[in-house]
Amino acid sequence: MTINYSNYLENEEWKFCVKKLPIIAIDLIIKNKHSEILMGRRLNNPAKNSFFVPGGRIFKNEKIEDAIERISNNEISKTYKIKDASFINYFEHFYPNSLWEEKDISTHYIVLAFSIKTNKEAFNLKNQHSEFKWISYKNQELYNIHEYSTKYFNF
Repeated sequence: MTINYSNYLENEEWKFCVKKLPIIAIDLIIKNKHSEILMGRRLNNPAKNSFFVPGGRIFKNEKIEDAIERISNNEISKTYKIKDASFINYFEHFYPNSLWEEKDISTHYIVLAFSIKTNKEAFNLKNQHSEFKWISYKNQELYNIHEYSTKYFNF
């Protein structure tokens, strides 16, 4: 996997894209042997302070297989490959807010959801989450899980 850093956008470019376009992203539904899903408490909007599965946007000219590797490494410091993942479905996520404080910027994601089974129990936090938890269908009500991530318990 080679990361093309020219695909990183400057803040104002990224803001323009979020304001005007749907963002194509990947969500990683990482399940352990107990069928618990790894979720992190988000530090940033949208979905700030909610538990959410690891994920991120796909860069221009980035293959989905490369995006899975980059996103898994960036989010949890463990590189998963597309062969480790099973495609679940696509989802649309609509948020009334965005990373920025401006009230007129909403966020629209088109998400490709992939399931990954793992025996690994511990992952390193990166800059998007304050903590990670393994959350099961049975104990999900104990956590502030974003509604979009609760749908992943059905898969």
